[in-house]
Amino acid sequence: MLEQRDFIEALHDWSRPVDIAWIGLSLHHLVAPAKLTLMRKIRGIVGDNGLFLIYEDASPDDEDRAAWLRRWDGQKPSWTALTVEEWDAITAHVHTADFPETTSRWHSLGREAGFSRVRELFVAPSNLFRMYCFQA
Repeated sequence: MLEQRDFIEALHDWSRPVDIAWIGLSLHHLVAPAKLTLMRKIRGIVGDNGLFLIYEDASPDDEDRAAWLRRWDGQKPSWTALTVEEWDAITAHVHTADFPETTSRWHSLGREAGFSRVRELFVAPSNLFRMYCFQA
């Protein structure tokens, strides 16, 4: 069964186990302690045989948020389908609400949440987003 809901609301009262939990382009809106709390909850839900997959803002280990945001801003010429107003609206959201983690920090959050294995499955061509798989 696939359930599509606000992930914070859904996890508040979730109790039944699942084989796979997926969050895409949403978890990065939380700061690291809140990410960890949510990931611990998901670790309990997927149990010892399930997977937790994410596709989120991420950066190389030597990059801070300010540098990640500069790289975000630098991709503006590639977004040719957007009007200036649309790009400005997206960018305002990103600068206000996006909190990328480094590759090492995503791995650390996974281990702290109780996952023993973390794999990076994909790096977007822009190197602004990555996909990770967390397993017990």
